[in-house]
Amino acid sequence: MTAELTFPLLSLMIAVPLVAALATALGGTLVTRRAAIVAALIDVGLAIAALVVHLADPSLALADPLDPLTWLFGHPVLRLDRLSAPLLVFAALISLVAVMVAPRTALRASLLRRNLFAQAVLLATFATREPAVMAAMWCLGALPPLLELRSAGAAGRPALRVFAIYMGAGAAAFIGGVALTGGEHGLLASVLLVLAVMIRKGIFPLHSWMPELFEHAPLGVSTLFNAPQVGAYVAATLVIPSEPAAALDVVGVASIITALYGSAMALVQRGARRAYGYIFMSQSALVMLGFECLSAEGVTGALAFWLSSGVALAGLGLALWVLEARRGALRVDRLHGGYERTPLLATMFLVFGVGTVGFPGTYGFVGQEMLLDGAVHVFPGLSVAVALASALGGLAVMRIYFSLFTGAPAQGGLTQRLHRRERLGFALLGAVLLVFGIWPRPAVELQSAVAAELLRARAVAVEGR
Repeated sequence: MTAELTFPLLSLMIAVPLVAALATALGGTLVTRRAAIVAALIDVGLAIAALVVHLADPSLALADPLDPLTWLFGHPVLRLDRLSAPLLVFAALISLVAVMVAPRTALRASLLRRNLFAQAVLLATFATREPAVMAAMWCLGALPPLLELRSAGAAGRPALRVFAIYMGAGAAAFIGGVALTGGEHGLLASVLLVLAVMIRKGIFPLHSWMPELFEHAPLGVSTLFNAPQVGAYVAATLVIPSEPAAALDVVGVASIITALYGSAMALVQRGARRAYGYIFMSQSALVMLGFECLSAEGVTGALAFWLSSGVALAGLGLALWVLEARRGALRVDRLHGGYERTPLLATMFLVFGVGTVGFPGTYGFVGQEMLLDGAVHVFPGLSVAVALASALGGLAVMRIYFSLFTGAPAQGGLTQRLHRRERLGFALLGAVLLVFGIWPRPAVELQSAVAAELLRARAVAVEGR
């Protein structure tokens, strides 16, 4: 059932960062950062309000009363439901933390405005299930990383070419799949949608763009582009309910291979950025594996791990960005020392790092346990690979941590302690990861209801076929 919100929360959420970007078109970096922080704070408040409104009656999907696209589609496009409500809070929160912790030396007013644009596009993506709108947001979301790689000049040109090729192919596949859905070419539409999701999620062998983006683009931009895992949202809304079981099995096996390959590659990298890119690729692939299990435990675990890994991976990438601004390019093939100069950053780095691989006490542990339980029943022959991928991922995280923070104490130099806004930003992400790790029941119950809804939609679609 669909009702109407009494206040245009969704429209405002999308409009606020766009207005902030326009208002600071001629402003400097400091003014733009302040405007970006205010815009992100307003969006976090609006997203929390939307979640509270939704929880009052979770069975209802709530349409936005000022939806500007209703006249075009003939029905409301912006809607709040069980899946989108927590995702909007998640997207607004990581956007806020990214602008709070962004190093001064890496900031430009243009980068902040692109992040505001990316924030609006991300919120619009999570606030709709209209395939045509999702396709448009899919394309627009790739613009900020493309522009950042282009502004890097010759150094970023190889990565720009790889990223443009993959994102162009993914956008073409998504648009083609949406255009063919519901017609006589249903099988081709399914293949195209699955292909688009695999490209955006960096599933092997369509993964080459991801390490390149993390290595050459500003870490804040690449993290914000990947951490929300828009490919997972498309999979949950368009792929799971209708795709053939054979296609889901292919994606499931490819996801296991990606998780294992990514964690193994992260262990042998020399640069911290590239190692982080492979860890990201490995852990985000596990979300797709849970979706392909098509069991209540697997899908619920995927939803939980989606949010937990998104928070943890975002925190890990932003911590690397902050550390890189203080030390320069980071390598992980030797011990650097430096814990005594940045003790709080080292601690937060470790919390986010172990959170990415589902360490007990973090919310990722809950999701990964449920995900593994679902994988055992659907992919029994390959389920050991899932545990091995997580183990290798944990080793990769600890290798990076020891390389960056342990060893002989760094000689000379000043302390590199975090600024107040950086401490607050990392504390927000760390609190989410740990609080829901200790008290996961409310989030798991909500995600269990989402999983049941997705599986019911698939059962109806299968029965119709």
